[in-house]
Amino acid sequence: MSMRFTTEADWDDKGRYKSLVFHFWLTLYPDGDMKLSRGEPSVERTGRKMKMELRVPKAVFQTPELKATVTIADPGDTTYKIDAEAAAEALRASLGVDVDVRVIPPTGVE
Repeated sequence: MSMRFTTEADWDDKGRYKSLVFHFWLTLYPDGDMKLSRGEPSVERTGRKMKMELRVPKAVFQTPELKATVTIADPGDTTYKIDAEAAAEALRASLGVDVDVRVIPPTGVE
């Protein structure tokens, strides 16, 4: 599969390009699915999109094989404490109506 990406070049002082810069989006899903796109994707609730920039030096085109590893650091504790009563009270105060606010954990995410 071949895709055209937004590309720019870094130039040296003699007008020769030193490297190419590719811009794209990587979308990851908890079921192991992954999508690559040129433009910013819309993502379902469990998916995560990541804007990527790939800088490739000119010398890389002299190499028979390329390998890269992208590691994303663990964000740590991602639990959230939501005070449903405070949220309902804030909505009641701003809208003037009683609102039933419930916190429901997402399905399909560990």
